[in-house]
This record gives sequence, C-alpha cells and structure tokens, in this order.
Amino acid sequence: GPYGRLPIIKNALIVTPSSLSATWGKEFQKWLGRERIGVYIVDQNNKVEQFKKTYEKPIMIISYEMFMRHAALIEDLKFGLIFCDEGHRLKNANIKTTNLLSDLSCHRRVILTGTPVQNDLK
Repeated sequence: GPYGRLPIIKNALIVTPSSLSATWGKEFQKWLGRERIGVYIVDQNNKVEQFKKTYEKPIMIISYEMFMRHAALIEDLKFGLIFCDEGHRLKNANIKTTNLLSDLSCHRRVILTGTPVQNDLK
C-alpha cells in the first residue's frame, strides 16, 4: 500500500493490445523496480494457470486476444482493479470482449484511451 500502509487492492488485471504487453511490464519495472511489485505477463511461455498459483506477482498483464482465449480461467479470479488500455476497442457493448470484461468480479475499473471524444464509454 501507499507509504507502508495496508494495500488498497490485492491484485490487478491490465488488458492491453498484444503489442503493448511487454511495454507495460517495462514501465512497471522502470517506475517501481523489480523489488517493489511483481508483474506477470501472460504470453506463450507464461500461462494464466501459473498466475493463479503465484502470489508474489499481484499484477497480471494480458493481451485482449489472450484474455478472450482464457476468459473462463480468469473469471474465477477476483481483481481489485482492472485497467483496459486502448479502451476504444470496447466502445461497442455488444462485443464479446466487453461483455466478458464486464462480468469479471472487480471493485475498480479504468479505461485508458487516447480518443475519448470519439467514444461513448457508458
């Protein structure tokens, strides 16, 4: 938690385009260092199942494509925070990705987008 207090959230999910997953991981390392917070990037080598077994890495970074493939495994997890990068991909409430993300158990949600004026982010 901030300044040594109890944590506000226990874990977080970051959903991002596949081209940005590694960048998110590098930014965590750049700003917080490896010793302050562990980041788990889901890819071909790191599976969702492994994240469920590890407790030292409370942040899961996953691409939209991998999220869609593993949504059934992820829905069992409870997240304190969900970040959706490039949120303009979610502007249609009828697409499967939006519905699956909405169904996840979570207390706080953040959508990041560079084009908020063009989007209806209900």
